Amino acid sequence: MNMPLYLVTGFLGSGKTTFVSRFLERYASAWRLGLIQNEFGPLNIDGRQLRQSGVTFELLEINRGSVFCVCLISSFKDSLCNFVDEYHPDAVLLEATGLADPLGIAELFSAAELQSRLFLDKTWCIIDASTFLLLEPVNHCIRHQIRVADEIIINKIDRVNEQTLYAVKDRIEQLNPAARLTCSMFCDVDLNLDFSTPNCCNNQSIVAQADAVMQTRPSMQTAVVKTTHRISGSRLQHFLSSQGSELYRLKGFVQLADGSAVSLQFCFGETRIIPLMDYSGPTELVAIGPTLSQPSFVNEFRSCFI
Repeated sequence: MNMPLYLVTGFLGSGKTTFVSRFLERYASAWRLGLIQNEFGPLNIDGRQLRQSGVTFELLEINRGSVFCVCLISSFKDSLCNFVDEYHPDAVLLEATGLADPLGIAELFSAAELQSRLFLDKTWCIIDASTFLLLEPVNHCIRHQIRVADEIIINKIDRVNEQTLYAVKDRIEQLNPAARLTCSMFCDVDLNLDFSTPNCCNNQSIVAQADAVMQTRPSMQTAVVKTTHRISGSRLQHFLSSQGSELYRLKGFVQLADGSAVSLQFCFGETRIIPLMDYSGPTELVAIGPTLSQPSFVNEFRSCFI
């Protein structure tokens, strides 16, 4: 029997991993779940954080680009088939990179080897209400993510006023009038799925919308920092505050000078630092932005070293 695959899309920092965490908490105790995490950078920070939650699931990591890119889609099909054959999950959840253009989904699910194993049951798109109106006009990936979605979750509604929320809803309905809209904070939404019964969402029309594969490698750059140097908290804050529009996203783990470790999440100027109780690894960070240079970024980050 073919198993359902659920696709989660959304631009950088919209809340995809928070949604995935809630999905796993809701279903992992009753069902055998396979999770595919697709990162644009070479380090899978989010996968390690989900592992620390204690929830049981099988994980396939696909790094260094979007799985819907024409240059990766063939190898991803092979990896997905092997993953399904090895673990036999009841359902598979695919968290796409925030830079993914999911119109390549047509080519992916037209492959005979996948049709005999999986069917696309539902697609969620997570939207950050606080940045959507700024980013959507200049980013075709966001528009394509919305157009292929069954359900669109407008997240972070606590950060906008009613007028902005109305404008966000209006624009989304223009792009995909058939999708269900749900508003949330921290992706706290109702999930009522039965993995043994195909979802009633119109996934055939979703694939039909994407019958021409338009994916190309996004015009984004990544930079990776990995060091055993201890990091000054005050210098780190200064470093983050000095970053301009060229830094979209920065996430990872940091070993501070006082011996503590933290999880760092930086997205479009907003920073979240969360203490970690059981992380003993090095400082590891992945940065994403349109004009980043690996050597320049790493050299600048050295100012945070003790």
